[in-house]
Amino acid sequence: MSNGVNKKLVIDVRPPDKEGRKVKKIFTRAVPEIQPKIIVRAARVWPRYFRIVSLVVFGLLIIFTAFSAIGFLDVKNTLNQSARELRSQFEEVGSALKTLKFGEVKNSFLTLDAQVQTVKSKADRYGLLALAELGSQIFPNLKAIPQAFEQIGKLSEVAISLTTKLEELKDKSFYWLTHQEGNLFTENLEEVRAGLTQISEIAAAVKNQGTAIGYPIGEEFLGFNVSLYKSERFLKSLTEWFKAPGEKHLALLFQNPSELRPGGGFVGSYADLVLTQNGLQSIKVWDIYDPDGQLDIKVVPPKPLQGLTNRWGARDANWFFDFPTSAKKIIRFLEASKIYREAHVTFDGALALNVKVIESILGIIGPIELKEYKLTIRQDNFLKEIQREVEAGRDNRSGDPKRILKVLTPIMFEKIGTLDERQKQALLENLKNHTNQKDVLVYFKDLNLQGYLENLGFAGEVMTLPNGFKGEYLAVVNANVAGGKSDAYVSQKIRLGSKIDAHGRIDNYLIIEKVHTGEEAEDSWHRAANKSYVKIFTPRDSRLTYIKGHEPKTVKPKIDYLASGYLIDDDLRAIEETRQYLEELEVEKFEESDKTVFAAWMAVKAGTSKKLEAQYFNPQKLTLTRGPTPYRFIFEKQSGAQTSLDFLIEAPPGYLFRENGETIYNQVNEDPPGRLIIDLTLIPAN
Repeated sequence: MSNGVNKKLVIDVRPPDKEGRKVKKIFTRAVPEIQPKIIVRAARVWPRYFRIVSLVVFGLLIIFTAFSAIGFLDVKNTLNQSARELRSQFEEVGSALKTLKFGEVKNSFLTLDAQVQTVKSKADRYGLLALAELGSQIFPNLKAIPQAFEQIGKLSEVAISLTTKLEELKDKSFYWLTHQEGNLFTENLEEVRAGLTQISEIAAAVKNQGTAIGYPIGEEFLGFNVSLYKSERFLKSLTEWFKAPGEKHLALLFQNPSELRPGGGFVGSYADLVLTQNGLQSIKVWDIYDPDGQLDIKVVPPKPLQGLTNRWGARDANWFFDFPTSAKKIIRFLEASKIYREAHVTFDGALALNVKVIESILGIIGPIELKEYKLTIRQDNFLKEIQREVEAGRDNRSGDPKRILKVLTPIMFEKIGTLDERQKQALLENLKNHTNQKDVLVYFKDLNLQGYLENLGFAGEVMTLPNGFKGEYLAVVNANVAGGKSDAYVSQKIRLGSKIDAHGRIDNYLIIEKVHTGEEAEDSWHRAANKSYVKIFTPRDSRLTYIKGHEPKTVKPKIDYLASGYLIDDDLRAIEETRQYLEELEVEKFEESDKTVFAAWMAVKAGTSKKLEAQYFNPQKLTLTRGPTPYRFIFEKQSGAQTSLDFLIEAPPGYLFRENGETIYNQVNEDPPGRLIIDLTLIPAN
């Protein structure tokens, strides 16, 4: 006996051998002196239950494994069925956020939540989430499964709450801003921004967890997250701008499409919207000639206007098809006028409304009675009555021709503030349609705000073609120069026929037809001949080979600008430096907005029609292969123009269009959107 340990003999009984004999194995084990009976007893009991316990455990293990396997396959099948839909929800949410369709955002998240709950309920039924949590001790990636479900649940909860807040913001913003409750407006903006930040963080976690368990969200998440980031940055800039101390000024430009200009209609009137942290303080309507009359600087006007006016001003600054450029010019002229310069007033941006928008608003808020004018302004008579009063009414004779707008505008704003929910929804739907048609255009000096507006399609910027662009671009832009208000009665049909040859070159035949139906119009300014300076925007370096139907015209400046010390605008200078006169075709060619522009004059008398026909080709050839070859056509419409589009393209020999299985693709749009994009694919015919 040593150290309390007694050496004993322990008999280990084994099962019989092949011959049925008991086998005894004698060995010596050191055991504590107080435990020999326990050890001998344990050794004797264990063999009796070993097989039963083993079979039960093994059977349970098989049943549990089979159940888990069946459950895993069921859940996996459900995941596989839902994965594409789940990923598409992120894409839909990103698109809806980009276009401010808050109802669609909410529906997408509700769908996302329902799909996730379906998968989660099945996983719970089979105990897979608990199993994944337990197994994560051995396989760490399994922990991502319950975490993913938890995060997506949070994502849906936060998102649904956010979209409710967004809908409230959409419904109540106008009231808050017009009733001195700007604090509620900014508080809601900040809450929405905080919600977007939270969603972005949760979505990033979901993406990482999805990757860990083999269900990467990928491109759909990327687009969703980019939209979140842009929205968050926009809200941050908007909140900071609105909360800044002092007055903020926005120029509300009334564009008259009866007298077309490249950026939309002629801006004869505008309103100075004055805002503070509390909301809208005042609406001051001005005749555009008022600030121009107090403009000290002398600037050379665009060349086509030099026979009409001595100097450039805000009234003619809507000269660029790219609306942000036109808006900048108008604002600069306003700020240079004594009216604003001496008061140290600057404008933060501009909002341009087409007459169609005002008519649409009147259709919802109802007629407005102006007793002092003995007029009732309705949707169907707004333009006619306003123009008649401006051109020949008593206010014109007293030297304040736009006074009727000063009376009408505040009443319209007041009535908008009293709309019920149904009317608000109708107004928002109409405004959405008007933005698609470029009847509403917005510009902000703040780059973050402006970038987001461009992303929404509200800015009216000319589309920049990417490097190596393979396709065609077209915009037909009219400037009414001494043509009265005749555009109210002029419709325009644009027909473009394109043909791709065997080498991939794109040849184009363009027909612009104008029809003037104002011969029986009551007012003389509507019966005037429609005189237009027509600009045809094409891809860079396009070459014009043929044109007819135009009227060559030489514009002679009224004064010697250089000798008179006039300033030259930088944007006009850039255009003039590229200007060429094509003698054999009697048209102008220049570069504007990174496009090659061909410009000519057209005149159409009331009761007649006229066609301008042009042939040109695009030097950027398509690379034709035996595989699919993408082709893109982009058409941008001028704001305010009554235009239809008939686009036809012929495939090269041996090819056809996958979209219709034909060698010719034709699309007709009686009222195309502000920007129309047609994507086609050429494939070998055999």
